[in-house]
Amino acid sequence: MSRDVPGGMSSDGTTTKVHLGGDLDPQDKKVLCAALCQCKKGPNISIVGARLKQACVATKLSALDAKGDSIYKPEVSYNMNEYPPAPIMSSRNPLEPHGFIPAWIKANYGEGYVPGVGWIRRPDVVIVKDPTQPPTQDNLASVVDMKFPPDKRNVEQMADYQEIAGPNATVAELDPASCGCPDDDNADESSSPTADALRDAFSSIGKQVRTLLNQTGAGPQPGAGLPPPVPFPVH
Repeated sequence: MSRDVPGGMSSDGTTTKVHLGGDLDPQDKKVLCAALCQCKKGPNISIVGARLKQACVATKLSALDAKGDSIYKPEVSYNMNEYPPAPIMSSRNPLEPHGFIPAWIKANYGEGYVPGVGWIRRPDVVIVKDPTQPPTQDNLASVVDMKFPPDKRNVEQMADYQEIAGPNATVAELDPASCGCPDDDNADESSSPTADALRDAFSSIGKQVRTLLNQTGAGPQPGAGLPPPVPFPVH
């Protein structure tokens, strides 16, 4: 059962509802919670020792989408100045997110871009209906925000996520509590229900998933074809 909590005000003045995980398809929740719980325990580590949990989730979900056939698309940026908000995709491949948003901003806004006001939003994950089509609003099933403490909900951000989702998709938030992640970071998650779900969800690429589950959080190995996320303020 989902729990509705206050979000923000949508563009038509109505209250945005944010569903804490329960509004997701159970299988989708299992897969995303598997990644979240694993990254809570073993995040990517930066060169200065920072624990990059969000980057860890993006790395794992990008690995699952290596062939472009996953319904889970991490960190797709959306141009909020279009209606409906439009995904910012590679000019070479409309199914791949743009690889360097600062270059896209320079090409489309020049010196007129105003950072920090929500012109571009980048949800942690969008779930698409058809992975062979771009993540436009008509192809979205859910827009998912994945939070790690002490991150708090951003009301304006969640209202924008509802605008991205449109009237026919849901907006959900997942965190360690709603996912039921073990409180003990030393607990063994290799055989947990969420880890099993991640294996089962992608049985057609089982070898790839087993490799994913054995990652320590250090990110892809050289040659894996997954460039590290580029930090950039898109809020």
